[in-house]
Amino acid sequence: MQWEYQNKKNKISLLTLCLSAFLQSPSLPAQALQDHRSGIRAVSSESKKVVYVSGSTQKICQLTGEYDRERRQYTINRTGSRYHLKGTDLGASFQHKGRTWFLFGDSVPTDGNTSDRPISGDAIAYTDDKDPEACLSLQFIEASDGGYLSPKLYPFVPLGGFEVPTSGFSHEDTMYLFFTTNWDSAQKRMGRSVLAWSADDGRTTFHNMYDVSTDKYINISPVIVNNADVPGLPESSGQGLLMWCTGYYRKSDIYLSWVPMNGISQKEAWRYWGFDAVKQRVGWINSEPNAVPLLSQGQHQIGELSVTWNPFLRKWLLLYSDDAPRGILFRTSDLPWGPWSPVGVLFDPWVDNGYCNFIHVSWDSSQTLGAFGKYCDNVHDDMFGQWREKEWGGEYGAYVISNYTTGDQTSTTIYYLMSTWNPYQAGATTGQALVWNGSQW
Repeated sequence: MQWEYQNKKNKISLLTLCLSAFLQSPSLPAQALQDHRSGIRAVSSESKKVVYVSGSTQKICQLTGEYDRERRQYTINRTGSRYHLKGTDLGASFQHKGRTWFLFGDSVPTDGNTSDRPISGDAIAYTDDKDPEACLSLQFIEASDGGYLSPKLYPFVPLGGFEVPTSGFSHEDTMYLFFTTNWDSAQKRMGRSVLAWSADDGRTTFHNMYDVSTDKYINISPVIVNNADVPGLPESSGQGLLMWCTGYYRKSDIYLSWVPMNGISQKEAWRYWGFDAVKQRVGWINSEPNAVPLLSQGQHQIGELSVTWNPFLRKWLLLYSDDAPRGILFRTSDLPWGPWSPVGVLFDPWVDNGYCNFIHVSWDSSQTLGAFGKYCDNVHDDMFGQWREKEWGGEYGAYVISNYTTGDQTSTTIYYLMSTWNPYQAGATTGQALVWNGSQW
């Protein structure tokens, strides 16, 4: 996966595990959620504002690759020698059978192009670790030779460059993944999304269930909810799957959909947050073309996104990147459809010690770097056949690992993966703070 900034035309991608602390004011209602995984409850109408405390982000570790060039040490997972994995990106996570699973995007093998590990194929891994502070030990789904095994779909769906698993969820011991496919290099857009399942956790073939969308629902961030806990859903009993989505790659707003878990096998069961022409209002409809954007203020350039329920903030937390402002951005909301808070910056690559540390600054840069100097780091890689000292890195693809979220009535901490392009690896980062200041949005 690659990001291209309009002003610099930088391509970027690295996976970094990040930790972020958030604080709440003492005025927050004391009602705790009884279960972190499914305890989503309606929140008080006296919702408070969440603000990022500047400068609190830190890198925990580089999660993939053989060697961390910033810290000059081998990575915890040494994926090059152990799994034939030279580099990768993305890393959306979900819980399945008591483990935390990660979905990595376009992956670069150390041993060329094979049927098990095609160039720009993907990779799936899991961890049993409970504490991300010491980084995470990953176990990749393996081919017969011990290297990582790229997922395949049947009936066949192309999974080349920019055709990746964007998210997953677990239901009745079955693994479900959303994939993007039909990449159009001329228009730079992912043309289609599909839903597939596996009964053996991806060790053989994923079974393609149906096409999800060719329009607004391409990159997908899903959360399973108890319908009774979220007033306003199409059903008030049983479980449902809420999905926040983007369409045209990195040129999209965000859209919302829902499907009952007992109807997940039926595309006809999907409902979309959109304009009801009969009732002349916005609500749940069965027509994707009439889906309405959730943000809508300005022209958004969103691609990858992550939405999770934070039981300590008692809010939905959205992470994404956009054209402006620069960085990993966040918004919060009491309800899945909003209103969403004004945008905040969760990670700024200059302020939060990304550039000149674990994200590469081009040695060919004409930008004034002040005290950093022109050659402020040596973390560039040779991922694609030659050393990339003159190629910028940058941030994108921030995915919260929701089961690691901690906190109490006064504070909460989140961890997330982040991609950076150069070096093209996955890593760990820590530290944002959001405070409740008592004001309304």
